[in-house]
Amino acid sequence: LADRGLYYGTRTLSQWLEAHLRPDLAEIPLASVVDWPDLEERGFWHMPVSLVPWLASMKMNRFFVIHHFAVEDTGIRPFSTYNELDEAVRKDWTPPYERAREYAAEVVPGPTHMDFWEARCPGYKEAFPHLIGKGEGAKDPFTFGRTFNQRVPCASHPDMVTILTGVMTGLAAQKASEIMVWMSEFPTAACECESCQKEGQFRAEARVTLAAWQEAKKAYPDLRLSLFFGRGGFLPPPDRRYPDDQIRDIAAALPPDVVLRASMGCDGPDDRLLAAFAAQGKRIARCNIVALTSAFLSEDIRARLAGIAAEHYIGAWQFTPGGYADSDS
Repeated sequence: LADRGLYYGTRTLSQWLEAHLRPDLAEIPLASVVDWPDLEERGFWHMPVSLVPWLASMKMNRFFVIHHFAVEDTGIRPFSTYNELDEAVRKDWTPPYERAREYAAEVVPGPTHMDFWEARCPGYKEAFPHLIGKGEGAKDPFTFGRTFNQRVPCASHPDMVTILTGVMTGLAAQKASEIMVWMSEFPTAACECESCQKEGQFRAEARVTLAAWQEAKKAYPDLRLSLFFGRGGFLPPPDRRYPDDQIRDIAAALPPDVVLRASMGCDGPDDRLLAAFAAQGKRIARCNIVALTSAFLSEDIRARLAGIAAEHYIGAWQFTPGGYADSDS
């Protein structure tokens, strides 16, 4: 018996009891709990970490928290609000990793989209000006100079490995068991330097992430890795997606112990690109199960999850609206 299995077994029993309790009677069945998940990963991203106990009681087991990093004299320092608006609650959950495991759950940290680093990571552009993406093609024309300067990095440069290694080891030192690195959000941007053009923006981002992970594992050999792709930073039409050839190459070369998590923009013209790799046994999980609007129905969620399991994806993650989420929303 393992702690996680015992936790889920007691939760199954508790769910049965909760449905059968009356003010004057408690039915306790003589039963054996035999249970298993259809999906290995059942997660949320941008959910406040203080909701982990409540969500874990319903057998959710993965929770992503976005991190930024600061470049300081002492090195790379990752930091996060853990999606908590209340400072006292945030302090109580800092860091959240070991506490979440008491509920058979993992809080998975990771650095924000690479094309956000320039605008949102203190000291980055001053310490690494050569990593600023070259040319107009590196910019997101919808955001650059408007909301914030969203621009892909010069991802082929070796210093990308230095930064990512610093982030990964900093988080592993806080007892994180996995790092989820977010690739650039705007799916058609690319640094215009010769090296990035030759390799491809997103191939380069994935390659330096894997290289940094190998470096971090020298100090933390059990550290796990996942890559996240989620398009954004534009208003359609026209629709935009990541380059099909690059997503195909990244998925094909994915090491067997690395997970690729995808929201939108990764499925090719027929919406089947990643499904084909999942069917081959690649560890791929789907994100953004439903749009959080008043129009979505529970039956829509059930149908979507059934389809994800049938296509051999290992998990399903739902987006929530960052630090504005709470137990009522």
